[in-house]
Amino acid sequence: MTARKAQVAFVSAILLLLLSGVAALLAFMNLRRGEKLVGHTHAVKDSISEVESLGARLSRSMLAYVLSGDERFLGEYQANLPSLPEALDGLQKKTADNPLQRTNVSRLTEMSGERMELWKSAIELRKSGTPGRAEQEAYASRSLALGTRIAEITRAMKDEEEELLGERRQSADRLFRLTLAIIVGAFGAALVLFFIHYRLLRGELERRQLAEQAARQAEQSTRDGQEALRRLSIRLLQMQDEERRRFSRELHDSLGQYLAGLKMILEQVNPADSRQAALLEDCVRMTDQCIGETRTMSYLLHPPLLDESGVASAAVSPSSSTCRKRNCACPRQLSSLCFAYCRKA
Repeated sequence: MTARKAQVAFVSAILLLLLSGVAALLAFMNLRRGEKLVGHTHAVKDSISEVESLGARLSRSMLAYVLSGDERFLGEYQANLPSLPEALDGLQKKTADNPLQRTNVSRLTEMSGERMELWKSAIELRKSGTPGRAEQEAYASRSLALGTRIAEITRAMKDEEEELLGERRQSADRLFRLTLAIIVGAFGAALVLFFIHYRLLRGELERRQLAEQAARQAEQSTRDGQEALRRLSIRLLQMQDEERRRFSRELHDSLGQYLAGLKMILEQVNPADSRQAALLEDCVRMTDQCIGETRTMSYLLHPPLLDESGVASAAVSPSSSTCRKRNCACPRQLSSLCFAYCRKA
């Protein structure tokens, strides 16, 4: 379950990082688009200012020529005159995406055309002779009126572009702040999920280490228990061996000696009566059997050679098959072991 949670946290963090990357890309693209729109607005404003500047220069050159008749002002006027239609055409292209500005540019072009016709008439009148004061004032008044209307149109166009510029900047700022908040939030959430993933993995590792430590402790406890059981088994075997050794010595040294003494006493009796002699012989034989059984049981409980030479020496039969101890009635197959025990006794 912990591994599943860690996997979900890791995948979620990766997805959030991808989301923040996509948001950053979109923010960059929108910022580029906003910069282009802002740049376009500034370009439109520059074009409007250029149209105003060209109109003012042409108006001054025309008025200076009409008033003074100096050909230098006429040359300046004729040099700047082709630039005004080009500036109006460029302004019209730049405002093609704005219906209101297109209308304003159409009006500006129309009035600029009327103004240039007025300038043309005034220049022709000056070339034909010196115009009268009334004619000069009429041309100046009409030119001023057209200039005022053109100035109103250009000012309205500038105000429109300023408003568009403010809206575009505000939109770009809002979009930038929103995108920045999304990026920061996604990145922060990804960091939190990575931290959760780290804590889950760390917890899983600690649990595994604790489990391994518990397994090692259990294994050590098992080995200790087995060692204690082995020592207990050895102690039980030692106690059992000591008990058998004690019983063996008691049988051989106590009961066996009594039976041997009884046999010797019976052998010393020599009755004259044949019936008692037969009975005495039976008693001696039964005593021999008791002595043999006692020594056999004593040997089987604890062979003496186990203490002297070990199991291998106790199992080897000697060359003689008879016990060398006097009055010993050991069976023939156990004679070597009985001989060793009797010799020790």
